Amino acid sequence: MKMIGISGLGDRYPRQLSGGEQQRVALARALASDPAVVLLDEPLSALDVSTRLRLLDEIVDVQRKSAIPFIYVTHSPADAVRAGDSAMILDSGQVIQQGKPSEVFNAPRSSAVSRAVGSDNILMGKVTDHREREGISIVDCGACQLVIPFCSVPKNAPITIGIRSDDIIVSREPIGQTSARNMLEGSVTNVICDGPEINLLTLCGVSLKVRLTAQAYQALGLGLGVKIYLLIKASSCHVLS
Repeated sequence: MKMIGISGLGDRYPRQLSGGEQQRVALARALASDPAVVLLDEPLSALDVSTRLRLLDEIVDVQRKSAIPFIYVTHSPADAVRAGDSAMILDSGQVIQQGKPSEVFNAPRSSAVSRAVGSDNILMGKVTDHREREGISIVDCGACQLVIPFCSVPKNAPITIGIRSDDIIVSREPIGQTSARNMLEGSVTNVICDGPEINLLTLCGVSLKVRLTAQAYQALGLGLGVKIYLLIKASSCHVLS
């Protein structure tokens, strides 16, 4: 209880505990028997954002102090990257990709992994050019063209690209000098509220989903039909096939 910071809760009844305190008690109970491994099945899903972040850091700290392996089940890529030493993506009970969290989430190797880690945007196209000296390849997606990292897909061959929705930057004005190799002009076609975040559905030649905070949405004055520019780094375009 001291390790987890709940020494002062010993005399309370469960009904007198907050959501975060209940989770801390559950973790203390799990560790009390000195187990070989601890399984945490979406332990933070019912908590508010600020409590989630604070408790996640505490879970990581407790794991380090106890030296007991933790298996942390989550649908949140952010939680996995923040807490995990390694990540494993499961689909229908099968491991479809594993490795360091940053590698798994930043470079999905299939459409299934791409969807699992938040690459909501999966685009089909064909490679039209390779510029090895610049380290880039050019992909024609029909209604738009994308610059991606240099790849081994043959010229004129079909290719599938995945782009995570939170890797796309939204601007109300065209930006001339930027590190992003792709700038697509379009408009907002739908707005979906998801707690403290907003999902924008956009049409920029192709349909793209963009995820941003509610604060950013309001600050930019976004809404249905608003003209926008999407900035996408080449490194955010992942070759899936």
